[in-house]
Amino acid sequence: MNRIDIYICTKSKCTAKRAQIKLWTADTEAGFYNGPDLLTAIRDLVAQKQLDDRVRVHEVTCMSGCPVGPIALQCGILGITSIFIEFPVLMGYGWVADKSNRMIKHSRWARWMDRLAGVFLIAAGVKLALERRS
Repeated sequence: MNRIDIYICTKSKCTAKRAQIKLWTADTEAGFYNGPDLLTAIRDLVAQKQLDDRVRVHEVTCMSGCPVGPIALQCGILGITSIFIEFPVLMGYGWVADKSNRMIKHSRWARWMDRLAGVFLIAAGVKLALERRS
């Protein structure tokens, strides 16, 4: 039989957030719970319904979606990380574009590619002119 594991964060940043949950079908209104209160309420529910063999409720200090630290510090770390990751990639794109541009300019195919591009532009202009008439 499968078991359900429920993880509830009780760290101070998460306990400041409150969830509105209706735990019992007899409840007329949903209750507001924060981390520790939600943990206690769900553990009580599991115990009353005798679901201990199928449901486990775990207390964790912080989950991956929980922001830690000041927002300015998080933005700074994100910006520095982006620079270190994106800079070499963008430099690589620029290097490839430069090499391909030099290769195209100094090849015998450059004249044929210019002619082909001109044919496509003229064809697009003719098509546009014919569409306006009809």
